Amino acid sequence: MSWMNDHKREWRVVVLVLLLVSIIGPWIFDLIVVPSEYACLAPAIRLAGDYCGIPMSGIWILSAAAGILVNIVVGLVTGTTAFTDCSASSHSVCLASCSYYPFSAHCS
Repeated sequence: MSWMNDHKREWRVVVLVLLLVSIIGPWIFDLIVVPSEYACLAPAIRLAGDYCGIPMSGIWILSAAAGILVNIVVGLVTGTTAFTDCSASSHSVCLASCSYYPFSAHCS
C-alpha cells in the first residue's frame, strides 16, 4: 500500500488519461438508413442491416445538453418560455439524457 501512496501522482495521471479517452471516444451512434447494397461513407460505419451510424462523442452530448439547459434558462429569463413549457421540455431532456448517459440512471 505504501507503493500506491508513493506513486499517487502517476495513478492520478493514468485515471485522468482514461477519463479523457472515454469522453472523447464514441458513446452513441446517430442512425442513418442506408440500404445494404450501398456502402457507408466515412465517418459512418455499418451497424446492422440497413443502418449506418455516425459516432457521437461524449463531448458532443455534454455540450448539447448544456446548450439545451442554457436555452431553457434564457427562455425563462426573457419570458419567451413559460414555466409549464419548460417543465415539459426539461422532462424530455431528462428522459433523453437517460438514454445518452450511462451514469444517469436516476432520471426516472
